[in-house]
Amino acid sequence: MTEIQKILLDIFREVDKVCRANDITYYMGCGTMLGAVRHKGFIPWDDDIDLHFPRPDYERFLTVAPSALSENFKLLNFVENENISGCYAKVEDMRYRISHEWTEHTKQPTHVNIDIFPVDGVANKSIIRKLHDKYYNFLKGLANYLFQNAENRPFAKKVIAKTLQCLLPLKRVKFLEYMDKLHQRYAFDKSKYVSRPLGSCGINNIVLRQVYGKPTEYIFENQVFFGVEKCDDYLRTLYGDYMKLPPENKRVSHGYVLQS
Repeated sequence: MTEIQKILLDIFREVDKVCRANDITYYMGCGTMLGAVRHKGFIPWDDDIDLHFPRPDYERFLTVAPSALSENFKLLNFVENENISGCYAKVEDMRYRISHEWTEHTKQPTHVNIDIFPVDGVANKSIIRKLHDKYYNFLKGLANYLFQNAENRPFAKKVIAKTLQCLLPLKRVKFLEYMDKLHQRYAFDKSKYVSRPLGSCGINNIVLRQVYGKPTEYIFENQVFFGVEKCDDYLRTLYGDYMKLPPENKRVSHGYVLQS
């Protein structure tokens, strides 16, 4: 493991401990779930962890975590912390700082952190799901221009960002709360299909609720964590032939650099 992966694993253990102690359901998601199945741990070139929480459990985690996390760890909630640019949360280890090319023009967290995503229901009809995804993706792109630093962007994007910020002097929290409410339109436990927030990975994130199913234990770096019940259905929906390694030029990390 890389040094960043070791720190991520420590954060993961801490979140898992809090969830088990408080009967909060979570699942490994996206590349973390893929890593557990294909590599029994991290994808070798990966440098993040994605955890998915059914909406009721996500809300409980946000309530419990601030007092339950050990002293070196901190919950970042998009409502309370401007370092979060989307409708999700993070848990970070305050002892380790990171840098990234994004930090030049965003307010992304500067400590090693893992992503905590809510999972909500989505519409049964395919056309409505697609329209919802496109609208949410538009709002997400607009938020990136409205609420992130424009100064260090390329010239054209700087002009667009500053123009939008002048024309649409919207309140960040109100805007993101609207996006969050939009994604909660369909209740998790009453929906046939569910998804983490749309827009980032789009329509491929949508799966049958039963695919998440009962939290199932998987080995991840010689430790046991929870993932989705029907991992083959989940991973094929997201990645197709998921056991096949991508070409070497596609094996790229997020580019985080651990600061000394």
